[in-house]
Amino acid sequence: MQELHNVMEDCVEQKLNSVLPQMEQYCQCEQCRRDMEAYALNRLPAKYVLSEKGIVYQKFDSLSVQSDAEITTAVIKAVEMIGQHPNHDKKQ
Repeated sequence: MQELHNVMEDCVEQKLNSVLPQMEQYCQCEQCRRDMEAYALNRLPAKYVLSEKGIVYQKFDSLSVQSDAEITTAVIKAVEMIGQHPNHDKKQ
């Protein structure tokens, strides 16, 4: 039996990896990164697939200009929100 996979998780992780280093003023610890991913994913539609073929198709679809803009916007908002209100006492 094949497992479900949310391709949006991969897209958000890739976008966070490219955006976060440019936003050095915010904490980049593992806890904050995971919080940022969760924040962004909760604001984007899930894209579940069952097969490798589905993963490739959905990743290709997510590369559209509109999808990329939506993912980028959600990730930047996540970095700003979590960065301003980290879920720990001080920068790590």
